[in-house]
Amino acid sequence: MDIRTLYTLFQAAEGVTTDTRNINANSLFFALKGDHFDGNDFAEEALDKGALAVVVDRPAFKETNARFHFVEDVLKSLQALAHHHRKQCKTTVIALTGSNGKTTTKELFKAVLSEQYICQATQGNLNNHIGVPLTLLSIKPNTELAVVEMGANHQGEIATLCEIAAPDWGYITNFGKAHLEGFGGIEGVIKGKTELYHYLIKHRKKILVHADDPLQEKAVENYPVTRFGKNAKNDHPIRYISKGNEGLCLEYNQTTICSSLYGTYNLPNIAAAVALGVQFGIALPLVNKAITHFKSNNNRSQQLEKGKYHFILDAYNANPTSMKAALDSFTKMKGDAKALILGDMLELGEASAQEHQNILYTALSMDVETIYLVGKIWGSIGIEHPKIEYFQTSVALCEAFKKELPKATTLFLKGSRGIALESVLTAFDSD
Repeated sequence: MDIRTLYTLFQAAEGVTTDTRNINANSLFFALKGDHFDGNDFAEEALDKGALAVVVDRPAFKETNARFHFVEDVLKSLQALAHHHRKQCKTTVIALTGSNGKTTTKELFKAVLSEQYICQATQGNLNNHIGVPLTLLSIKPNTELAVVEMGANHQGEIATLCEIAAPDWGYITNFGKAHLEGFGGIEGVIKGKTELYHYLIKHRKKILVHADDPLQEKAVENYPVTRFGKNAKNDHPIRYISKGNEGLCLEYNQTTICSSLYGTYNLPNIAAAVALGVQFGIALPLVNKAITHFKSNNNRSQQLEKGKYHFILDAYNANPTSMKAALDSFTKMKGDAKALILGDMLELGEASAQEHQNILYTALSMDVETIYLVGKIWGSIGIEHPKIEYFQTSVALCEAFKKELPKATTLFLKGSRGIALESVLTAFDSD
C-alpha cells in the first residue's frame, strides 16, 4: 500500500487509533504489535466498533475484507503516514525533549503560544515512537503551531522521532540522570538528547537554548541560536526572583511574571516559555497572563490541600537529578512539620543502588520528621534510621495512613510513575 493511497484513506477517516477500547466512529485503526499483544487479533473487533478501516500486517488478512488494508509493517506505515501528513501541513512544529521538566514545559509553551496562535500540543505522555506519530496525525488544517514532546530511553530514539516530525524549532530542557540503564550513563543521556540539536543544525532550523546551562552551550557549539538566561547579553535576559512559598517569579523587560508552580527547578521552564512566546511575537502582557493563569496537573509540581495537610505532589516521575532538585526546593519551603514520601526511581540500571543511597543521605540531612520510602529498591538499600519507614507499595503506605495519619502536616511526594504515589492521598480524603 503506497503512502498516497494510505493518506487518502486517512483523509477519509475521522481520526486514528491503535486501541479498540477507544475507537471513534469512522476512525482508522492501526493494528500495532506489542510485547504481549498483536493488534491484528483485534482487527475484526475494530470494524465491529465502527472503524472505517483497519491497517494490518498479517498476511492471512490479504484480500479477505475490502476494509482490511495490508502493509508490510504497521508501525512503519503509521510513522510514514505521520511524516507525510506533517509535510502536507503548513504548521510550525516545535520539538522539545530533556531529562526533566519536558511535559511541564510543553504545557507552558502551549499556554503561552495559544494566546495568539491556534496551537496544539502532545496529549498526555504520547511522546514515543508511537505517540509522536499520533500527535502529528492529530494536527488540523488550521493548526498554526504544534508543540511535540519527544521522550527516549536509549540512543537513536530522538533521531528517529526528528525524522518523523521534521521540527522547525527545538528545545532541550536539561540533561539529567534519567533512563541511565538504556542510555548507558550520563554521557549517553547527553548524546541521546542532543540528537534533536543535530537534526536542527543539519537542516538549518531554529534552536532555543537555556544559556545558563554550560552543557547546552557546548552542545550547540557555534551554531546561531536564540538564548535566554541571566546574562544581559542573551536574546532574552531574565532575572529570577525568590518569593518563598508564594510561587515562582522572574523579571523580563522590567515586568515581573509569577507562576503558581512549585519548585525552583521550574524557573527555567517558565523562562523558556516566556522567551519562546516573545520570540514568536506575543505581547508581554499576554505572556504574563498565560503564565499567571497556568495550573499544573497530572501529579506534576502540584500543591494540594486536604484538611490540615498540605501536599507537594510531584509523583509523575523521578530520577536522581529531578529528585535532588525537588528535595532542595522542599528544604527551603516553610512548614512547621514536614515529611517525605519517596518512591523508587526506576530504570537506573547498575547505578540504581548508589543513586538511591545518595538521595537517602540527602533526605536524612533535611529537617523532616519522617521519611516514608516506598518500593522494592528502597527496601533493598537496608539503611536503618529512626526517621525512616519502609513500605513495599503505595497501597501498603496508604493502608498504614488510614490507620494512623502522619503527625507532619506538610508532605512531599515524589517517585517514578510505576510507584503511583498519588494513590496515597486517598488516605487523607476523610480528614
